[in-house]
Amino acid sequence: MRLINTEKLELQEFFESQAPSYAILSHTWEEGEITFRKCAGLTESINSMYRRYQKAEECYAYLLDFAPGSLPKVGLGKCHWFIRGFTLQELIAPKTVIFFTRDWNIVGEKSRDDTLEIINRLTRIPENVLRHRRPLSDCTIVQRMIWASNRETTRPEDKACGMILRRLSPHCALV
Repeated sequence: MRLINTEKLELQEFFESQAPSYAILSHTWEEGEITFRKCAGLTESINSMYRRYQKAEECYAYLLDFAPGSLPKVGLGKCHWFIRGFTLQELIAPKTVIFFTRDWNIVGEKSRDDTLEIINRLTRIPENVLRHRRPLSDCTIVQRMIWASNRETTRPEDKACGMILRRLSPHCALV
C-alpha cells in the first residue's frame, strides 16, 4: 500500500500488515481533477479499498459543495458526497469519519449522535451498522441495495461498490 508521508511530502510503500496508523481521504471527483491512476497506473481493487478505509484511524470526508453557513441538518443532505455510489463504502467501512467543508472546517463526525441521526435519515443505514455494533454481514442484500438505490453510479468502480456490499464477509477481510 502507498501512503503519503506528510512530513517529507513523498509516497512511501508498505505491506498492508506493516503500515503505520494513517488517515484516509474521501471526496467526490470533480471534472478535470488529476487522479493517482493517471500518474502511476493504480490497480487497486474495490475489495482492498474497503479494507483500507476500514483500517484507517480516521476518514476525512471532504464536502466541496457544503453550503457555507449551512447547518449540518440542512447542508449535509445537499452534498453530492451522500449520493455518490463509491462513497457508500467510505461511509460504512471506517469507524471514524469526519466531515469537512471546502474550507476544511469540521461540520460533523459520524460518531456524534446529532450527525449520525442526519446520516441515518439521508442514507437509511441503521445507526448500529454505522457505529460498527452490528456486522454488515447481518444485513440482508435487500437492505444493502436500498442503501445504494438512491446513489449515482457512473464509473465502473462505483457500480462495483454495490457488488462488494452484497458479498462482504463477517470480518470484511476479502481477497
